[in-house]
Amino acid sequence: GGQPAILQVARFAPNATEPTEVLTEDLGSLRFTEDLEVVVIALAPEGAEIPLPPAANIAAAQGASPDVLRTDGLTGIDTGLYRFMRHPIYTGVLIAVVGITLRSGSWVHVAIAVITFLYFDRKAAWEEGQLRDHYPAYGAYAAQTAKFLPGLW
Repeated sequence: GGQPAILQVARFAPNATEPTEVLTEDLGSLRFTEDLEVVVIALAPEGAEIPLPPAANIAAAQGASPDVLRTDGLTGIDTGLYRFMRHPIYTGVLIAVVGITLRSGSWVHVAIAVITFLYFDRKAAWEEGQLRDHYPAYGAYAAQTAKFLPGLW
């Protein structure tokens, strides 16, 4: 049973908008049978040995969820980067978007950057509303911790 799996890889030439090559591979007997299965994808030259991630990393990924309320409790919010900002992953994405935009000098990229900032700001606000409703301690944490950039935002 389960859903069949395929692998599709598209190769793009520099500055191309259409792929120069598309490879689609039927993964045969591989089937997705669980909602939270972990799939590791690696790309390496032929003959290279690809190390698998440590079992602890795979186990940690199995508990990852975009649903902020699927966790058993609110822990870890005062350690690591979460001591300084409430959304360090979003901050990393936004920093990358700024870098790409500045490097490109394109107004299209500026528009995409603005949309990306608005998206993550609204997504974070929605998630925080959920967290405040379910974890009373989150309000105090949010009041003293920056959303994205300490001292700025």
